[in-house]
Amino acid sequence: MICTPLPAALHPIRFTTVDRKDVSTELKIKPHISEGGTVCMEISEEVSTVIAATANNQNGPSTTKRSLDTNNAG
Repeated sequence: MICTPLPAALHPIRFTTVDRKDVSTELKIKPHISEGGTVCMEISEEVSTVIAATANNQNGPSTTKRSLDTNNAG
């Protein structure tokens, strides 16, 4: 029996591109103080996590991101 490799045209190379993301909790607070002493704050929160059901996917896990921006007038 003689075995020969298949020509490249009959055996295409397949590849998958995977994009990696950082997951974290980020909290930003920016205070503003008026001349009268009133304190106002800009608050920004962003939470990104791995979706548990996708943790063992062949191409890597999926992530989710939530964010909130608010102002607090004192």
